Amino acid sequence: MDSYTPGLARWSSVAELSDKLDFDDYTAQTGLTLYTSKGINPLFTKELIDVATRVNYAQDIDKIHGLEALVSMAANGAFAVEGGVSGTFCRS
Repeated sequence: MDSYTPGLARWSSVAELSDKLDFDDYTAQTGLTLYTSKGINPLFTKELIDVATRVNYAQDIDKIHGLEALVSMAANGAFAVEGGVSGTFCRS
């Protein structure tokens, strides 16, 4: 992201930075509205992405803005379940 480059122009407000980075579309709507507008099934959004926004920000997907909802799904340093998640709750 260019905002960490030394010597980059400074911004006088968060709103100005948001505009410069073209984040306005993401912050002007809720996470639920954003994901739905991108063709993501609202049931998937409510059952999976809503959990991430609650864990990360203690906010529901229909209350948090779209940018935070996107960031809550960033999987930096995530772990995987060997063989997939389908057997996670099965007894051996």
